[in-house]
Amino acid sequence: MRHAIPALVLLATTLVGAQGRLAPPPFVTCDRNELTSYTGRVTSLRREKQSTRLVIETDEATTERVVIAHPDGDLLSAFHLRGQPFTEADMARLMPGGRLVKDARATVWVCTRGMRPQVDWSF
Repeated sequence: MRHAIPALVLLATTLVGAQGRLAPPPFVTCDRNELTSYTGRVTSLRREKQSTRLVIETDEATTERVVIAHPDGDLLSAFHLRGQPFTEADMARLMPGGRLVKDARATVWVCTRGMRPQVDWSF
């Protein structure tokens, strides 16, 4: 029975280490070594003609600002809802009356090159 405690410590250490990084969803095509994600509460969403700006208060107690360019006007292809493609109906639920819903949460996937940020919403 002397070996049960070290095995338990090893198991706990392995589980904690495995929880440190999210696996990217299929719509994120960036190399994992060039990828960062921010998960938390979105406090601001400002849609402009060729870009959209998000402010997210992360679960790690940081505030991140993300700009999503959409020069062709296609913002929806950068948005997802629980891993599924985002629709105009989802946008109406996200911003009723033009205002962001209270307590909107998201994971924002940001690549250092080659892919515009992708936002996976939950609201």
